[in-house]
Parts: sequence; C-alpha cells; structure tokens
Amino acid sequence: MASDHSVVVTNLSGSVAASMNLVSTSTILMLKQEVHTRTGIRPFQQELVLGQESLEDDTKLDCYPNPCELAMLVHTVDATLSPALMSAVSDGSLKDIRKLLRSGADLDFRDEDFFSPILLASYKGDASVVQCLHDARADLETTMPDGSTPLLLATCHGHMEVVQLLCDIQADLETRNSNGATPLMHAAQEGHVDILCCLCSHEARVDSKRIDGATALSIGAAQGHADVVRCLCEFNACIDATAGQGVTPLLLACREGHLATVRVLTDAKADLHLAMHTGVTPLAIAAHRGHAGVVQHLCERQADHSTCSDGKTPLFLASQAGHAEVVQRLCEARCDPDSGPGESPLDAAERHGHLQAAYALAAAGASRRTCQNFDIQLLLAASVGDLDAVEMLCQHGAQVDTHDKDGMTPLCFAAQTGHLGIASCLLEAAADIDQPRHDGATPLCLASHQNRLELVNLLLLNGANKDVFMNGSVTPLLLACREGHVDVVRCLCEQAADPNRAMYNGLTPLCIAADAGHLTMVELLCMAGADMGHAAHNGFSPAEFAEERGHLEVLRFLEGHAASLPKRGRNGPHARPGFDSALLSYPDLWAKLQNVAEPCMLCEHRRLSEHVVGSALCI
Repeated sequence: MASDHSVVVTNLSGSVAASMNLVSTSTILMLKQEVHTRTGIRPFQQELVLGQESLEDDTKLDCYPNPCELAMLVHTVDATLSPALMSAVSDGSLKDIRKLLRSGADLDFRDEDFFSPILLASYKGDASVVQCLHDARADLETTMPDGSTPLLLATCHGHMEVVQLLCDIQADLETRNSNGATPLMHAAQEGHVDILCCLCSHEARVDSKRIDGATALSIGAAQGHADVVRCLCEFNACIDATAGQGVTPLLLACREGHLATVRVLTDAKADLHLAMHTGVTPLAIAAHRGHAGVVQHLCERQADHSTCSDGKTPLFLASQAGHAEVVQRLCEARCDPDSGPGESPLDAAERHGHLQAAYALAAAGASRRTCQNFDIQLLLAASVGDLDAVEMLCQHGAQVDTHDKDGMTPLCFAAQTGHLGIASCLLEAAADIDQPRHDGATPLCLASHQNRLELVNLLLLNGANKDVFMNGSVTPLLLACREGHVDVVRCLCEQAADPNRAMYNGLTPLCIAADAGHLTMVELLCMAGADMGHAAHNGFSPAEFAEERGHLEVLRFLEGHAASLPKRGRNGPHARPGFDSALLSYPDLWAKLQNVAEPCMLCEHRRLSEHVVGSALCI
C-alpha cells in the first residue's frame, strides 16, 4: 500500500504557498493541481523546482525525498500564444497544446466566435484534448454567449466520449443555456439516446423544466424520438408532466403524428384523456392534424372519442379539416357520425368542400342538419350508390357534371363502382358522357378498367367515345387488355374500338394481350383487325412479347397468322431499324440499356418488355 508523501511548496520569497500530504504514487501534475486548488495558480503556470532540477509533470513523488520542500516559480500568461493554442486545439495536437500551455498560452482566451479552448474542444468532440485542458484546470463551466457550457456543446453535437469524460470529472449536469435547457434536454432534442442514458446514469434530473415548462420527455416526444422517450420512462420521468397550456408529452407526440412515440407513451400508461387547458385531448389533436395511424392506435386503446373541445368531437374536427382517412377510422371505431356543435360532421365536411371526408361520412350513415349545395350532395349520393337521392337531386336542378378536386363527376363514380341505375339516371339528365377527370380518364375508361361490363355497354350505346385516351395515350381497350377483362375487350371490339391505337411507347392492345398470355383476347383483337406485325418502340412485335414470356399457344397462333411478317430484334440493335432513335425519345428506356451487355439480347428483351408493358397503365 502506497505511503503518504509530505510536500511543502514555497514561493520565491520563501513563504509557504501550500503544504500537504499526497499518496507517494501521485505525479507532479497531481501535485500542481492540488496547489491550484489551494492557491488558484493553474498547473501550466507553475514550475516546481527541487534544488536546481525542474520537475516534470509525469514524474512520481516517490522519486523524491520524503518530506520534500519544493520551490514554485509562477509564469505569467502570454496572450500572444493564445491564437496558436486555439489552432492546436482545433487540430487536436496534444504535443503542441502542452508546449503552448507551458509557454504561457491563455486558457481563458476567446476567439472571434467566443470559443475558449475547452469550449472548442468540446464542440469538436475531442476527448483527449478536453482531458488535457482539464488537467491544466480549464474552467469546466465557462459559457458561450447563449449560456452553453462544454457539456452542453458536447451533448448537443452528440460527442458521447466527451460527455462521458465531463460527467466523470464532475461537470455540472444541471447547467442551463439562456432558454433554460439542460444537457439532458439537448440530448432529448437531438435524439442522442446513448448520451441521454449516460446523463441519467450520472443522476441528471429527468424532470427539470425549461423556461417554457418543457421537460426532456416533452421535448423527446415532440421530436418523435421513441428511444429517447423509452429511456426517460425507464428512469422514471414524469409521464404526464405538463408544459405551457397544459400540454403533455402524449399530446405533443399526437400533434406531430409520431406513432412509435405514442405507442411507447401509451405502453407506459400515459393518460389518454388528459387535455390541454382548452379541452383538446390527444385523440382530438391527432384527428385535427390528420394522423390516421395515431387515431387508430388511440381508439384501440379505448380513448374516449366523444370528448369535445368547444363542442367539437374528434370526428367533427377531422371532418372539418378534410382528413378522410381519419374520418373513416373514427367511423370504424363507432364514433357518433352526427355529433357536432350546431352542424354535423357531414355538414362541416361539405361546407368546406372536403368531399372525400364527406363520402366516408355518408357511407357511415351520417346525416345533415343544414341544407348544403345540391351539387355536393349529388357527388356524395353517386359515390355511395344512393339511386333515390340521385334521382331527387337531378329533378331539383343539381348540376350533373359537377366534379370534385380530382375531376370525378357523378357519372365517373357510377362507372367506377358499377351503379347501372345511377349511370342511366345521370345520362337521362344529360350528363356529359365523355367528361374526363383530371388524368384524362372518362367514365368509359373507368368502367373498362373495373370490368363493369354492363356500364361499358350502356356508355357505348349512349355514344361514349370508344377510342378516347387518358394520360399516356391509354385507351379503354388498352386498359381492358391490361387487366385481362375479356368480355369488356369483346364488347369494345364489337363496337369497333380501334385495336391499333397505341400508347406513348408504341404498345398496342395486341402487344399487351400477347405479353400477358391472353389467347382468347389475342384472337378477339386479331379478328378485329389488330396489326400482328406492329412493333412497339422497343422494337418487338406481339409474337416476340409472347415468346419472351413463354406463352407458346399465343406465339403459335400469331406465327400461324403472320408467317410472312419480318422478324425484328434478334441480331442486335443495328438489325432493328428505328430502334435506337426511338429509345432516344424515351430516356427511361435508354437508361435501362446503358448497363446491358450487347450479346445478352434475352436480358435486354426482358427488361424492356417488363418496363413498357407495366408502365403508363395505372388508373
């Protein structure tokens, strides 16, 4: 066991500056640090001398006599060396830092950005430099103009090693910046879970409040850092701590839509019904903001969906804001669809023009308390298949060609959902049979895509444009072929739809049917006059699409009816007239070929066919 070493330190006048007993294994640096504690003279300013020998910092006391009397020379600070010290700190050069400190560089120097050496080292995250500066007794609690200390800077920037060091050397864990934020709050704000756990394990106060009343848990919840919230809960942070206006961590997480964080808080038994001073509950604020996942989770946890804020239920708030998915989730959770302050949720949705929300409410059986625009009611009635309402509204002057924000008309809704009676009623009321929605899809396009054969027949008999095309030059026939709706294809062909009308990339209905292996459809198209020799812009004919996909029956049929047609695409791009020039017009296709080896024509074919057949046919 090491014995004590008695040391007396005198100044040049011979008076005793300090007298102490230290463990004999202590170093001269430790002795200087103890002298600093007693005299305020920093270690790098001290030069301890025994006889004619200047003692080195790393030398141990047991190398010298016991007791030992040492003389102390005090070096003055040389401010001219301070910029060089800052540069050495920035570069992390320990050798230069020690040399400059011994030469009198100022530990308290501030640069133009108000950094001192230890503030800069903490900001940059260099733990060895911080340790060196601490050994020289740099002030651990020195601050930036905003009140940030070395620990606050290291925490904010995620420098775990520096934070651990500063905690170990007892930096103030409760230091605050000008906003009242502690290091723990900074860790929560930035999502630094490892730093947060380190601070908590060193007994930082988990429920300290910022000037605005926010705790670390509130801050982490608002930022959506679920791991931070979980860690704070494990260290017994107050789960329902309130900040300004009575905002709890759960309210903040719900407001921002952080579902994972909401789950952590509800698992930790946060109060689902604790409201703000204004009466807003977690469910109400999530509904108002349109966070459907959060709303569903709270409903599953039995949150009260009848609680009102100023008489407005969560369903009313969602309806008023037009959050259709939230409205649907709340209706599924059996919220009262007619609750509201004076007007119903359906009234509010219609008044603000939120038709998708109104559709969801109407489907849930919501009723009106006020008389809304007949045009909006007609859209709603058509969307939910209410024939009686459609007939009544048409008779009372509703505009049959009104549309919602997507351009969907009542006839579009009827065609898409297959309501034959409603479509007939609208056509009798002189609805525009070819009025498209914003992407160019007409009622016939929608009916063809959804395999509504009776609607397709009705629309064609009433003069619908059978060759109309939507975005991408996609026709009803192309849509029906893509979806494999044989009866719709037959109907369109019987009504003389053009089987050779191609989409933007040269794909015809026959190319699509051949690629999908629909033999009956291929036969129908050929009987309707489809061009079996037509090649898409990738240079491949219907037969070649069928061959690539391994549809042998389709291939035999096409080759049997087109034996005299020239083949394309078998001997490299130079044997395919127009192939390269066509690709230059379609950069997405050209890009796919850049990394394809020329000899591998089968791979090239596969990539091209999958792209051209699978694209531009969405509705």
